[in-house]
Amino acid sequence: MRDESNIGFILVNLRTKDMTFYSIPSAEEYSAMESAQGAVQEKGYASTFPLLLNINGKPTYFMSLKDNAGLIKMYALVDAEDYQKVIIGVTVEETFQMFTNKGTATTEKVSELKEQFEVIAKITDIQNLVIEGNTYYYILLEGQEDVFTANISQSERLPFLKIGDTISVKYVEEKETVNSIVKLL
Repeated sequence: MRDESNIGFILVNLRTKDMTFYSIPSAEEYSAMESAQGAVQEKGYASTFPLLLNINGKPTYFMSLKDNAGLIKMYALVDAEDYQKVIIGVTVEETFQMFTNKGTATTEKVSELKEQFEVIAKITDIQNLVIEGNTYYYILLEGQEDVFTANISQSERLPFLKIGDTISVKYVEEKETVNSIVKLL
């Protein structure tokens, strides 16, 4: 019997040529593929060979999930350190957003996604906060009691929003008084 795992990763930024070594024992690619397939086993999708990405300083496997006809139906992000933690989404953007909103990977299927709502309102206050290297915006809207949050990856327009601007957003309810913006319209 063979024992298969990785003892670390070397990732190279192709733009800057900076190299980073991650001394992290982790699952090998085929284990990550099986974990992603297992998250949607009722659909019978097959995983493509994964790419290793650095997402928020964390080595993460990214792969497509294809149906029997070879068409891409979903995408998966698998935590390289703990391949039991899987995020599945219908689009690349949705999958990445679910992964980054959680801060760490957890199993969440698309069927469990929350209902989206839309609101158009004037900004009464806006603040930004950097959490683990990621910028988040906290927005209060006129006529709304809840706080709206958005990761900088939602829109390049976020840094330019100011009090008094009218915005249109799609959001999901995260907590009792906090809504997470999924799209700035």
